[in-house]
Amino acid sequence: ELFGSKNPEILLVGWGSTKGCVLDVLEDVEGNVGYLHFAYLWPLKTNRFEELAAKAKKVILVEGNFQGQLGMLIRQKCGYEIKDKILKYDGRPFFTNELSKKISELMLS
Repeated sequence: ELFGSKNPEILLVGWGSTKGCVLDVLEDVEGNVGYLHFAYLWPLKTNRFEELAAKAKKVILVEGNFQGQLGMLIRQKCGYEIKDKILKYDGRPFFTNELSKKISELMLS
């Protein structure tokens, strides 16, 4: 599912419990930002991701685990390495203010 901009310059990618927080952040973040949410990971459908990532200026992975497992699966299935990652693995969920700050910082870099 794609939320936010339908032709994003900044593409956020995630799955699972990150969805609610990322959707809240989309309301606050300025710019042409979209969020591609994977509802299930297997079989991984990468067609939409590849299409959006090819047009985006920056792709940012948002995951609640240490390794960025969705990012590894995307790299394995379509050969695309997501360089910018926001990972949280302390057992707590993402909070809107912290995620918004990290996304804004990555948008400027």
